[in-house]
Amino acid sequence: MKKTRKHIIGVFGLVLVAMMTFLAIGIDTPGASATSATDTITVRVVGTVPKVSLLQPSGNITTTSSNQALKIDYENVRSITIKMAYTDKNGVNQTVTLSDPSDPAYSPDGAPGSLTEGVNLSNYGTGKFTFTVSGTGEDGVTSTDTLEVTYYPVISNIEEGDDGEVYVDIDYDPDVVKDGEVYVYVDGKKTDIVLRIPEDIGSDGKILIPLDDLGPGDHKISVEIVAYDEEGKPVDGIYIEDNDIPYETVEVPDTNAPDTGGLFRNLNITKEDYLVTGLIVFFVFGVVAFGIVARNRKNRR
Repeated sequence: MKKTRKHIIGVFGLVLVAMMTFLAIGIDTPGASATSATDTITVRVVGTVPKVSLLQPSGNITTTSSNQALKIDYENVRSITIKMAYTDKNGVNQTVTLSDPSDPAYSPDGAPGSLTEGVNLSNYGTGKFTFTVSGTGEDGVTSTDTLEVTYYPVISNIEEGDDGEVYVDIDYDPDVVKDGEVYVYVDGKKTDIVLRIPEDIGSDGKILIPLDDLGPGDHKISVEIVAYDEEGKPVDGIYIEDNDIPYETVEVPDTNAPDTGGLFRNLNITKEDYLVTGLIVFFVFGVVAFGIVARNRKNRR
């Protein structure tokens, strides 16, 4: 009897396990995706994607021109914002908005177009300026573009030309710089050489540094530039690169003076001096010789 009961309980257990197994197969596993590999997910885009681009100035530039024109292209845009970030003279980071929301030019109707925004950088100082333009579409989606402009009213460097002379290659903002001086240093010492801006600048944009009185040897040449605005006030932001160049001068011998040996080498006697002296001596000896010959003929008579 007990054996039969155990057999019945065992069979019942197997049936229960089989039923639970089939039930588990029919239930989805929690966290499993019901999407097959052939299904796709569609994202509906409301409206159109805005686009703005800063076309000018091209790229990130360093310039001596304070007047900059930002050219902006846009498409699918309802509003445009232009901002400029910079560091003022006190070292404080500043951000100004150049666009005017009330101006219809900054509220296009979504059609493609372009606009130009002018800005005078000298009103804000010198150094690096970062421009950011943002265009917002119908659904609040925003597109942005950024570029950097580094502005100095004077950019200069000194260089040795192919002719062996030393030049100051200088570029400056004529809208800001009205006058200035270039001071020359030799081996770290200030010389009496003072060059003028713009009077001494040649057609090639360079100023020749007169170094005729510089003694022979190895030297280092550098400059200091001071510029003034139309009110006579000093201009900030003068950038000088390669401002300490080596320069070698050699003593050039006088090729017109013949080599007369150690006795006359330092007398600086030229060929012309020898020629004139030789003619004088020849004339004197000629006269003396002629007198002697004449006297001898007279005595023979």
